[in-house]
Amino acid sequence: MKKLTLLLSVAALGTLSVGALAQGPGGPGGPGGPGGPGGHGRPGGPGGPGGPGGPRGFQMSPEMRKQMEQRRKEEFAKLAKELKMTPDQQKKVIAIQTATMPQMRKIFMAPGDMGSKRAAMQKVQAASMAKIQKVLSPEQFKKLQAKMAERRQFRGPGAGPR
Repeated sequence: MKKLTLLLSVAALGTLSVGALAQGPGGPGGPGGPGGPGGHGRPGGPGGPGGPGGPRGFQMSPEMRKQMEQRRKEEFAKLAKELKMTPDQQKKVIAIQTATMPQMRKIFMAPGDMGSKRAAMQKVQAASMAKIQKVLSPEQFKKLQAKMAERRQFRGPGAGPR
């Protein structure tokens, strides 16, 4: 359970990071550059859209992307083993996660406040988990939920549900 939650979290993080990468690097003269609008109602700066590092001021290197993908695969393999998933279940869960990632990326990269984005992302995640529940046996899904609950405890107070 803990590992699937970690895998889903890593997948979500990877999805969100890939969205930033898809935008390409920004330049100092665009919005977010010196004196330009930085988005989110703040004045421009080096980390805003168009500033160094591209949107959100973050650019993931190809090496980092490879490492994240490898970590995601390893975590999923561990989870699949713990839940005793069949190869067919593994393929289906991976397909669900793969379909979920672009939706999460789109929400994350859209303009707006993080509160509404978080709510929208939680809806997508809930729909994804409902699909996964149909793939797993009741016992497997119960283990998954327990792992997710355990992981939420490690996040500490104020982290909120995911």
